Amino acid sequence: MIWLLACAVEGELTADGVRVSDRADLVELRRAGSEQPVSGTWSGTTFRPVVPLEAGTWEAELRDGQVLTLVVEAEALPEPEVLDIRPGGVVPANLLGFHVRFDQPVGVPVERRLLGPDGEDAQAFAETWLWSEDRSELNLLLHPGRTKTDIPFAEDLGPNLIEGSSYTLVVHGHEHAFEVGPPDHTRPLPEDWRVQGDTLILDEVMRSDLLVRAFEIEGATGEFVAEEDRLRFVGELPEDAVWVQVGRVEDLAGNTPTRTFDAPADEALRQDPPPTRFSERR
Repeated sequence: MIWLLACAVEGELTADGVRVSDRADLVELRRAGSEQPVSGTWSGTTFRPVVPLEAGTWEAELRDGQVLTLVVEAEALPEPEVLDIRPGGVVPANLLGFHVRFDQPVGVPVERRLLGPDGEDAQAFAETWLWSEDRSELNLLLHPGRTKTDIPFAEDLGPNLIEGSSYTLVVHGHEHAFEVGPPDHTRPLPEDWRVQGDTLILDEVMRSDLLVRAFEIEGATGEFVAEEDRLRFVGELPEDAVWVQVGRVEDLAGNTPTRTFDAPADEALRQDPPPTRFSERR
């Protein structure tokens, strides 16, 4: 709060506006360095800006030449917190990455480290940060060149994860421990998937961030929730609901129903296409 008194002209500039003894005492309110005055309305002898003053330096020029100055500090936003990290438990040795959900959009730098069995940083991350559009979800990819088995330099670098070992992923202060199991080099098999009530039961754990966007149910209203090897629908389901796959699905190692992650890019599945429609009657 600033009070100045000179030549019988006094005024006060706060984040709420400018108060003077007489309306004629105020020449203009502006952002420092700008020639554009702020629009506002009068309430008695207090001038209130139409839009609240944002963070920065503001000046109120008075009739006698005085300039009142106010610095508005940026509002401190609450620190984002990690809601969950997937996958957990036992993951395949050729895991592609992790999906992190925050409690709010993230506008600050995020720390991420993967601590190996010796407690040291495993240096396994790719330098790629895949954020959701609203920056509340993050995919952290492990180095893909050290996951594929047909890349020569991967043998020199070694694998991202060592089978039989324990690791801890640290993201923005949140610790996520997991174990490493055998690598997964097999395709998911949609022919083994089945619908049971409000749940699609899969043949293995899938990438949750893709899974919740990969299906639609004709005539249903609600949302999908990924739970390990299951996709549950929360909402109103029609009788004899039909689940329709409309997007890509992958398991934790990047294998899809039509090819494994290690397969050459031009290798197509040489059999009938896997089913994309599921119901309890199937």
